[in-house]
Amino acid sequence: MRETYLDGLRGWAALVVVLCHAGEIFWPAWRPGFYPLLTDGSFSVFIFFVLSGYVLSVGFFRTGERRAVVDLALRRYPRLTVPIFAASCLAMGLMALGWMHNIPASKVTGSEGWLPIVYAFTPTVADVLHFSFWRVYVDGSPASSYDAPLWTMPVEMQGSILVFAALLVMGRGAVLRGAIHVALLAVTGWLASPFVAMVAGAAIANFTQLDMHRKLAVSNAAPLVSWALLIGAIVFAAARPNDFGPVWLTLCSAGLLYGVLLNKGFQRALSLPVSQWLGRVSFSLYLLHVLVLCSFSSWAYLALGNGERPSTTGIAVLLVATVALCLVAAALFHSMERLGITMSRGFSQAVLRVASSARSRGVVR
Repeated sequence: MRETYLDGLRGWAALVVVLCHAGEIFWPAWRPGFYPLLTDGSFSVFIFFVLSGYVLSVGFFRTGERRAVVDLALRRYPRLTVPIFAASCLAMGLMALGWMHNIPASKVTGSEGWLPIVYAFTPTVADVLHFSFWRVYVDGSPASSYDAPLWTMPVEMQGSILVFAALLVMGRGAVLRGAIHVALLAVTGWLASPFVAMVAGAAIANFTQLDMHRKLAVSNAAPLVSWALLIGAIVFAAARPNDFGPVWLTLCSAGLLYGVLLNKGFQRALSLPVSQWLGRVSFSLYLLHVLVLCSFSSWAYLALGNGERPSTTGIAVLLVATVALCLVAAALFHSMERLGITMSRGFSQAVLRVASSARSRGVVR
C-alpha cells in the first residue's frame, strides 16, 4: 500500500529547499534556518534521505520478497539519471547562451555561499555526459556541477546501494534484522556519514511492521507522541549548533517522519491536491530551481536594481515570480521524470525476465 501523503511531505520539503537557495540572492545575510519551516534546506535534504531509506525498504519489510529489492535496485540508476541528464543539458544550453548571471549577481548581493562559485567553467558535451552518467554519483562538488543541489546524489545512490545490500542480507528473523539495523546505525553514525539518514529511514520502515508500532498507532497516546516528535524535530533542527553533523539532522528528520506516520491530521494535509501535486513534481523542482535562480532571478535582480540592490518591494515581487517560475518549469519538466520512471521499469523488467529465463533453462537442463 503506497503512503501517498509521504509524497506530499517530499513536495513541501522540496519547496523549502527552493526558498533556502533563493536566500542566496534575496536574503544572503540571514541564517538559512532562521524560519525553520520555510528556509532550512539542510533539514529538508535530510528529510529526503530518511524518506528514501524508508520508501526503498518498506515494501521488503511488508512482504519479505527479495525480488522487490532487486527490482528497485535495478530501477534506481536510470530513474535518477534520465532527468539529471536532461537538466544538465538544459544547464549547458543556458551557459552556452550566456544566460547564467549568478556571478555578477553575487557581487551585488554579497553572497559568500554557492552563488559565486557555480557555473564558472566552460561546458562541453563530453563533460555533461561524464557528469550526468557518472560524476554526479561520486563527486558532490558544486563548483564543477551542472546542477549544484545534486551534491546529494552521491549520498542517494551510494546510500541506496547500502540499504539494498542490507535488505538482501536480512531474513525474516527480527533478531537478525535488528542487529543489522543497530550495526549500520552505529557505524554510519560514528563515521558522521549522511548515510546514517537513509539507514535510519530503513530502520523506521522495519519498525512500522512490528506489533509495537501497530499498538502505538491505534492507542490514545499516538497523538501526544506524534506532536511531541513533530514539534521536537522542528525545534531541535532550528536550535542545532553551528558545528552540527549528520547525526543531529538525522534524529530530527527521523523524528519528523515518524511523527507524520502517527498523525492522521498531518497525513490528510499532506494528501491534499496541492501537496500531492508538489510531491509529483518535487524531483523536477529540485533539479531546476537553481537553474532558474542563476539565470532569470539573477538577471532580474541586476536589472531591477541597475547594478545595485533592488527595493524591498522589487525583491518581494521577484521572489514570488521566481517561485512561480520554478513551479512552472518543474511542471513542464516532469515529462522527463516520467520518462526516467518508464525507462527504469522497462530496464528492470527486461533484466529480471532474462534472469528468470536463464534460471528456467538451468532447471530444465
